[in-house]
Amino acid sequence: MKDSCKQAEQCFTSLCAADGKMPDVCAQAKQCAPCFPDSPCAGGGGGTGDGEKGGADGWALNVGGKIESAVAAKDGYYVSMMEKGTKGGVAKFDRQGNKLDTVITGLDEPRGLALSDKSIFVAHNGGVSEYDLVSFENKRTVDVWAKASPSREGRSNGICLNADYTKLYITDPGWKLMPWGADGKNGLVEWHLDSGDVNTMFSDQSGLSPNGCTVEKEGKVWMTNMKDGVSTAEVTATGENIIGETEAWSANIKTAQNNKGKEMAGDGIAAYGGSVYVSIWGFTGGKVYKCTPPAACVVEADGATGADISIDDIDAESPRLLLPNLRKGEVRELLLTAAPPARTPATLAASTPATIAPTAAVRSSAPVTRAANPAATVAMPLATIVSLLAFALTALLH
Repeated sequence: MKDSCKQAEQCFTSLCAADGKMPDVCAQAKQCAPCFPDSPCAGGGGGTGDGEKGGADGWALNVGGKIESAVAAKDGYYVSMMEKGTKGGVAKFDRQGNKLDTVITGLDEPRGLALSDKSIFVAHNGGVSEYDLVSFENKRTVDVWAKASPSREGRSNGICLNADYTKLYITDPGWKLMPWGADGKNGLVEWHLDSGDVNTMFSDQSGLSPNGCTVEKEGKVWMTNMKDGVSTAEVTATGENIIGETEAWSANIKTAQNNKGKEMAGDGIAAYGGSVYVSIWGFTGGKVYKCTPPAACVVEADGATGADISIDDIDAESPRLLLPNLRKGEVRELLLTAAPPARTPATLAASTPATIAPTAAVRSSAPVTRAANPAATVAMPLATIVSLLAFALTALLH
């Protein structure tokens, strides 16, 4: 198929570059895009659209602007639009990727998102807000850092819920990507949603820069640090806070993060099927790692840019990792394969590695089809496409 794809690429590039001529032919020809992902007309058929090779599969939510977080629900997707002042908000898309509405507005740089059965939580510069998941009315907004410690100023960033939706954990990295360096104090707080109490798990802790988070089990939080790999924080049954350092199995992530001149900030973390997926990215590209403790993390998608990543397992037969791209204003997906776990945080105990199920990602050679009307999506044989393109190109040149 290589020669045929090369011929199709020549026709495809010529036609699509000709001031938008022959749009129907170009649309059909995009079925060949995986054969030549670097073509200027491929439109993201492979890679991430950043000039990076490899990475996520072809489907994308085209949001626009700066986006930080994306989470999946049964009736669609929610995406945080990280604009400053009061221009930020949360947009909702249906399961086919069509924008339905901007359901939450008036926020200053909304970042992390978390869904419970009845609410959507949003981290932003004013603290953390809880909205009704049906009416999207604001139930409450809490400056969690000031509530935990009146003298503490913080920037709510990553957020994650425990399994029964009674506690929300909020991070503050205390670090920034540009320029690479300290930015205030790092920290992690625990918000008890029933009582409203907020407890500080740590603040200004040396060697940590927590960004994304996920809850492994009751009271134990896994965090992707901006510059310090992966670490944990845990509240014991007696109320003691146990703060871990960089996990040894994530040392290679920390090395990649601190590659001088090519620094990549750790951003998202998501658990699925006995493994955790970790995203790091910078101005030179991005990576997604798969970590199955106690084994060292491995690069799962080289060239994939993901901010606050999350698992979409609404379709249990086709689980996927959502990768919001802050720079491109789009969300891409990375297909996973694993026996779907119970809808509770994954158990990652290093003492029982034999119970961890494999979750190798699928490197699909074709984009995921998310047409609004699937019945209208008609596949054409490659030879037919090549013939049509060649004929059309000939017509254009005469």
